[in-house]
Amino acid sequence: MRQVLGTRLQGAWGLMLAVALAGCSNGGGNESDQAAAAQKPADAAVTESRLPGETQDAKPAPVSDFDKEAAVAEARRRQVEQKPPALSSAPSSDAAPKVDTSQLTTAPAWEAKRLDGTTVTNADFAGKVVILDFWATWCGPCKKEIPHFKELYAEYAAMGLEVVGVDVGEPASRVAPFVQQAQINYHTVLGTQKMVGDYGPINGIPTTFVISQDGKIYRRYVGYRPKQTFEQDVRTLLGMTS
Repeated sequence: MRQVLGTRLQGAWGLMLAVALAGCSNGGGNESDQAAAAQKPADAAVTESRLPGETQDAKPAPVSDFDKEAAVAEARRRQVEQKPPALSSAPSSDAAPKVDTSQLTTAPAWEAKRLDGTTVTNADFAGKVVILDFWATWCGPCKKEIPHFKELYAEYAAMGLEVVGVDVGEPASRVAPFVQQAQINYHTVLGTQKMVGDYGPINGIPTTFVISQDGKIYRRYVGYRPKQTFEQDVRTLLGMTS
């Protein structure tokens, strides 16, 4: 029942059914507003990576049912207390892409809830380079990209990078434990039907947008990409040529 990525879905929220039936994209074309290139076949098969805590090499010592319940309760308490990354300070007035973006398309405005229930919008990231990644917790290639985004955020946040993971079609109760387990250090929001529709058609995940400081879509990637791909885009927009 696999559905071809190129098939256009009917309706903005058609992604919900499509990704459930077809799974997520292991690779895909690099679409950019700078070049209206057609979507390419998958680069290579991608195996699902395992995140810290997903498996254990050593068998844990047996514990009582009471201890198990206490551990679960404590994990849930910490999940609730966990705070999302703070929104960084306003950019300087000279924050602008170091490349010509005059011919690029303006990224759609969006509004979404973070895992703690607070609302953020694209305006909160104005003047920053933004990696906007549409993903889901069950998607193997999506999970394989997470370490890349964590590293990029840690390395370039101080220079003007923001990373926003947009979970598609899952409740906060499912996403929050995953974010904590994976130790995701960047922003995570719950994608809305409107947001997915405005950035669509999104026929497979991960689908990732690199947005310039002036809010233009600099790159659009369908399927898994290595860290170097995103890093090159970020460094170009930040004017870090060396």
